[in-house]
Amino acid sequence: MKKRKMMIIIMAVCLTVASVFTILMTNSYLIDVETADNVITIGNVQTSLSEGSFNTGSAYSLAAGTVVSKSPKVKNTGINDEYVFLRVTVPKRNVTLLQESGAYRGKKIDPKPDNPEVFRILTESNGTKLTNTDNASISNDVDFTIHKSAESTAGWKLISFTSGTSGTNYNTYIFGYNKKLKAAKNGSAAEETVTLFDKVQLKSFIDEELSGNDNTSLNDKNLVINIKAIAIQADDLGIDGLGEYLTDEQINTIYGIVNNKGDVS
Repeated sequence: MKKRKMMIIIMAVCLTVASVFTILMTNSYLIDVETADNVITIGNVQTSLSEGSFNTGSAYSLAAGTVVSKSPKVKNTGINDEYVFLRVTVPKRNVTLLQESGAYRGKKIDPKPDNPEVFRILTESNGTKLTNTDNASISNDVDFTIHKSAESTAGWKLISFTSGTSGTNYNTYIFGYNKKLKAAKNGSAAEETVTLFDKVQLKSFIDEELSGNDNTSLNDKNLVINIKAIAIQADDLGIDGLGEYLTDEQINTIYGIVNNKGDVS
């Protein structure tokens, strides 16, 4: 994904850059990819969101099970140190998932998951799959693996998960990074996060069912993975005891400050 740089003006700092992964499906799983940017400005930082080799101008031909590289990460491109977050929405539809391997490949999964996510989110290695221990609302059909934070290892933590209703048909995830991103200064390079994940895979399902979804506004078969990067200036947050690596509680506290400063949805 082409890097985007945005500048924001105000006292406390919060920038959001969005990348959108749009899939226009046909019955043969041929897809097209388009992108768009959406910026929310509440602050005075610069940051960029990149997605590795993900090409915004190419057409992807995706059969069930095909993997596309998509590796979102955030870089501090400004003069202030900052903490960053990623908001990810993953599409879900009322489709019938199919077995993807073994003797029962192509057979309907029974019992049928209710309105499942249609993408599998993966890492190249050392990933941790999200479960209901990360959030009680996460169901078994969610297949989302991230580079998770540890006590002294840079990575991401799930802050919140919202299961979309039939009116939204997207699950929404908020992730916080457990390490401050330092700005380039005194000859040192600007810092960036590790990737949240590295690739996405279309699940196997009866794609003709997309035209029969319960909500008629979603019958256009558009499937979008939307990613927004959010940053807040690290200085003067009024939080004591912030070390090199944030605790889960500190990540949640900082995001609470971000959320109170404006609409980051």
